[in-house]
Amino acid sequence: MSGDLLEEVSTDERLALFSNAVEQVGLSERLKDAGPLTLFVPSDQAMINEGSAFLLEGVLLTKSAAEQLADLVLHHIVPARRLTPDQLDGVDLPTLSGVPLRVDRPGKALLVGGWAVVTDRKEADNGIIYVIDRLLWPRDWRPDPDVAELVVKVHNPAKRAGMVPQELELKLGKSYRLLIENISHDTLYLRAPYFANDTFQTRLISMEAGDVGEKASAPPVKSNMPPGLRIPPGTMAKWEFSPVRAGRYRLECGTRGKGGPLADLVVK
Repeated sequence: MSGDLLEEVSTDERLALFSNAVEQVGLSERLKDAGPLTLFVPSDQAMINEGSAFLLEGVLLTKSAAEQLADLVLHHIVPARRLTPDQLDGVDLPTLSGVPLRVDRPGKALLVGGWAVVTDRKEADNGIIYVIDRLLWPRDWRPDPDVAELVVKVHNPAKRAGMVPQELELKLGKSYRLLIENISHDTLYLRAPYFANDTFQTRLISMEAGDVGEKASAPPVKSNMPPGLRIPPGTMAKWEFSPVRAGRYRLECGTRGKGGPLADLVVK
């Protein structure tokens, strides 16, 4: 016998990170009493695999990121509808974030938001839960106009050994948006091996893909996180952050076997 949505999410060990985020943004009672609702919930393991788990483990749990966390969680909830699989094909669903969520069925799989694949389904008294294999990002998250934009383009990651890295001068406390464009024919792996956990305060992470149809993995904001940021050919990763510690921090990039320095972030 199934329980309400809150019970089904909170008692499922696979969904602990999302369950905690729901509690943090004050949506527990809504999942318990409201309905019908359709939830798309990424599993913990899926977020670990794609590199986004650290966001719901701590980065987006700070007071400064409360609004962003709420938007993120709300984007996974479709109000006033209990949608069965046969209703999910070529539809744009309204979400509580205000940003529509596209669901398609290319073949037998359900594809949510253009990226996430449904891996399981759970029934609840007041709705339905679709377990998905990655976090969903609201498409119209608008950048802060006070954020300075930095662009790094990678032409040939395999030949960067011995090259002089691009130097980017940053100011403590200021917000930045780093755009890393992979315009080569190889998958790019970006590492930041000397970043400490408190070097940068990440405010928002989002990804945009080019024509390849593949999503970049999450940027490295913790120390020693190989392979770090993975960017397929023709895609771009966007990282918004604020430096909180002065110093020089190197970004390295390359293919699986070769590479070298990409940029030095000089924080003053």
